[in-house]
Amino acid sequence: MTEQMVGFELIKTFALTVPPDYDHDTQLTKFRQQHRRRFSYFNDEITDKKLGSVSHQLTPGQTYSIDLCRITRTVSSPECLDFLKARQAMLVGAQGLSVAWQRNRQEFPRGKWLVSFDGQIVAIGGIFKSRLSKSDYHSEGESWCLDLGCLKFDWNTNDCLFCVREKE
Repeated sequence: MTEQMVGFELIKTFALTVPPDYDHDTQLTKFRQQHRRRFSYFNDEITDKKLGSVSHQLTPGQTYSIDLCRITRTVSSPECLDFLKARQAMLVGAQGLSVAWQRNRQEFPRGKWLVSFDGQIVAIGGIFKSRLSKSDYHSEGESWCLDLGCLKFDWNTNDCLFCVREKE
């Protein structure tokens, strides 16, 4: 596995331990109920029913290695998928991204979309500078967003790949 391929640069690695009470089938419903008000934008189509079928379901209690890889030029979704395959990354979709946000959001780069692939749908989330005043739901100057993309999209320097791998 190469640490860098043209168009991608590893910027951060951290461990993610999935909570013991994690349930893939209800993760997005629970996430929405617990955190929806904290997001300045939360796509209503991010549901367990619509996004329940992922290539890899996270295992409760297991620790994974998360690699955040900055995209350094415009790349296609197939190029991203090739990069993820070369890194032996698991495609965990919105569920993986939401668990990482719950457990390790301080690791997310500010001002970038994190792109989590699976199947035909791509979950993207990010922490951005906010025009909102400080409130109970946002850190001062920050706004959290969760949205969907698709494989037709190209990705650019505003984006980072969210790579979930077995812990080494």
